[in-house]
Amino acid sequence: MILFAWLLGVGAILVLAGVWIHERLPHWRAADARARRDPLTDEQFGERFFPPDLAPVAARLRRIVSEQTDRDLARLHPEDALAHTLPGDFDSLCTVQLIMAVEDEFGIDLDDAAVSGLVTFRHLVDAVAAKRPFLAKWRQETARAIETHFGISLPRDVLASVATPRELARAIAAQLQSPAATPVSCQTQRAFHLLRSALIRALHIPRRQIRPATPLRQLMGWQTMRSDWTQLHDALGARRWPSLIRPRWLTWLVNGLPLLSGALVLFGLPALANGAALGGDTAGFVVQFASEMRVLVAIAVVPGSWILLVRLSQHCRWAFPRNLETVADLIPLAMTSDQAIWNPRMIEETVREIVVSQLHVPIERYDAEQRFEMTGVNGDSTGLQERTLASPQPKP
Repeated sequence: MILFAWLLGVGAILVLAGVWIHERLPHWRAADARARRDPLTDEQFGERFFPPDLAPVAARLRRIVSEQTDRDLARLHPEDALAHTLPGDFDSLCTVQLIMAVEDEFGIDLDDAAVSGLVTFRHLVDAVAAKRPFLAKWRQETARAIETHFGISLPRDVLASVATPRELARAIAAQLQSPAATPVSCQTQRAFHLLRSALIRALHIPRRQIRPATPLRQLMGWQTMRSDWTQLHDALGARRWPSLIRPRWLTWLVNGLPLLSGALVLFGLPALANGAALGGDTAGFVVQFASEMRVLVAIAVVPGSWILLVRLSQHCRWAFPRNLETVADLIPLAMTSDQAIWNPRMIEETVREIVVSQLHVPIERYDAEQRFEMTGVNGDSTGLQERTLASPQPKP
């Protein structure tokens, strides 16, 4: 029986080791293949593996990925899998900061559909090269407003194809899937968008400063911590929101001073009583009596002073809970936001506010069936002009 249990344990260990080796084997092979290659600079990498029009894009992308992941990519090959190059899973929150850095560098928006199709580094280069700025200015601003209000990012081809506000509302409703059917990574990214928009609205923080790894202390100062924390909660509408706590040094002070006062009573009263005995007055008698009863006095002083300090420090709560240090730590709380639940009527009303605000159309002229009419286009992909709401043209 003992031999059978021993063999079973050894077998389980061998199975676990085999699974671990099987999972790590692609990473080891990729690392071995990279080690055999000649190191290249960013410019040499782009010129060797990509056509002239994509070589600068590839060089800049490799530099950005190297800076964001803190890895040496001198031996990177375009066909290397991103999952073996980047830390963690590529569809998780750890890549949000990388995608944001790429968007800031090239002035583009990589939607969820484009990100989900990235397998190799070449795919990343192709996705960036394909996102030429073809959208009108108001559509870009509308995309920002949609992210702010709904916590999602519509694909650029959808933004370019919607013809009426109602179509825009339907596209948003299609993107706002049921949380039960949404992958965990998509829920995480949506919660991050909601959290970022709440920080922008409530605390007026520039969008570029809000990253998953940004420390919360950089966004909120201790002077306004309590009001900022409350305003962020109201803007986010989270159903679960922890309270601020005392700073660690104050907690030690609240718990340490009562013990110190008790020690002073135990060891200080006898010395004080000896000095007071020379006076012979009523105060000396009281001190001598307290010295005789110093154990009971200490027992009363310790809890009494602790309760007093706890009450006095109630208004000194300006520290984050121990498990909240960065913006990413707030994402589980953002997932409980009421803004994550939308019905069709709420979506249409919000779309109306966005369209009226972005196009400066009087509210009485708004109609969900009106079309976005192009007033002028020049042939350049960066020269798309503004569009305004216009009534549908009559059919011939």
